[in-house]
Amino acid sequence: MAMRATSALPRGPASAKTRSRRCRKVTCAAGGSEETRGPPGGALAAGAVAVGATLYVVTKLGNGVDLDTLASTSTPLEVASTNGKPSVVEFYADWCEVCKELAPQVYEVEQEYGDRVNFVLLNIENNKWAPEVSAFRVDGVPHFVFLDGEGTDRGEAIGKLPRNVLEGNVQALAENRKDLPFTKVTGATSSLADAPVSNSNPSPRDHS
Repeated sequence: MAMRATSALPRGPASAKTRSRRCRKVTCAAGGSEETRGPPGGALAAGAVAVGATLYVVTKLGNGVDLDTLASTSTPLEVASTNGKPSVVEFYADWCEVCKELAPQVYEVEQEYGDRVNFVLLNIENNKWAPEVSAFRVDGVPHFVFLDGEGTDRGEAIGKLPRNVLEGNVQALAENRKDLPFTKVTGATSSLADAPVSNSNPSPRDHS
């Protein structure tokens, strides 16, 4: 039930100050619902907070993805080898600055094509992947290998790739095309010779 002012409103024109005070105190019935009039500052502040939160989330998900996150969510090689989907295999290292720089770009392409193409990350510091590192002659990272659904090597690209190169090849894989638009493309890499020397034996991630 709508509440109404208990005192009669004064006759004649009211000052701006009186009208402002009255709008804060009087609840008006409009269309059977209650509406309290007052300054919109609270709503504006809430809106600003919501917009700020949205921008933060978009920025975090878009450009804030790091290499660890990308690697931990990648498809295990043993799964990619048996599910019949084409695959992008990226050889990387934790110390690789180019790999870190490309991580957000790889993430964005994965979000678009991940339902049709496997994205596999193999850490070259993990001795488990020594046979693959040798087979594909990886001597600099990142090193991308593009495999069709049968596991056949359709092309490779090395180093810092323009987005159109990575996305063009991934799209071709998703469409089951035999020929990729970009093969043997080479950009700036982090050489294996630049790897930091460590006296300890690291424990790389299970599938990366």
